[in-house]
Amino acid sequence: MSEKESTFSLAKRDKKEKFIIYFIGAAFLLFILIGLKEISQNNPYLSAPGWFGLFGGIYTLWRFCKKQKENPFSSIFKILKDDYVFDKYITLQLLSIFYAFGQGLGIGASFGFLIDWIHALISNSYLKSQYFSGVVICLLFILVLRVSLEVYSIVYRAANEFINHVKSKLERFYKNDTFVKILPINSLISTNDVINTNYCHVSVCKVKNKNKFIILSAIDNLIKGGAGQAVQNLNNYFEYNVKKGLV
Repeated sequence: MSEKESTFSLAKRDKKEKFIIYFIGAAFLLFILIGLKEISQNNPYLSAPGWFGLFGGIYTLWRFCKKQKENPFSSIFKILKDDYVFDKYITLQLLSIFYAFGQGLGIGASFGFLIDWIHALISNSYLKSQYFSGVVICLLFILVLRVSLEVYSIVYRAANEFINHVKSKLERFYKNDTFVKILPINSLISTNDVINTNYCHVSVCKVKNKNKFIILSAIDNLIKGGAGQAVQNLNNYFEYNVKKGLV
């Protein structure tokens, strides 16, 4: 396949994925609109908060997507479609989308309740206290949503980034050791990487179980594990350069 055909094929696939994403979004929006229509018919007092909440949620979702380098819906769709080994995660992306929509929903609904409250004050309606309570509850909803998602995010990041902490500890411990190299996370190593050398390569790797990780190391058993070890001990004993006679 030529480069031009490959580019055309990728563009066609991206176009198809965008169409699927837009279709799902349109179906979700239609579902919300039908729900709001039913709410307005059964309880007209909630119509303004409902509509303003919807528009606020859509606006904040648009604002959230605009601030991202890559369309978050597209990246989530690609992970769900192509990732079968679970080395990529969508949890935090989904939380970000959920918060963006919830933020707009809460602000929009509180604005709708505020308009109804002002109207109730002018008309001296008995519902003015209920509308004011709606404003307060919507703003508190945003705060509680933010705090709840932040707590989950902190726990999730702590578990997910613990492996980075382990790697940094190893780097600090072996920073003055000439023959120990700490490789990037998830580097697959073998004896071919250190053959005929006195080096020891170390790699920290993730596993499917988020509570565990694996540390891999590789040495040439005839050099680092035998003759090289003896020469290095000799250099240390006589205070020679640690690299003397070694590669």
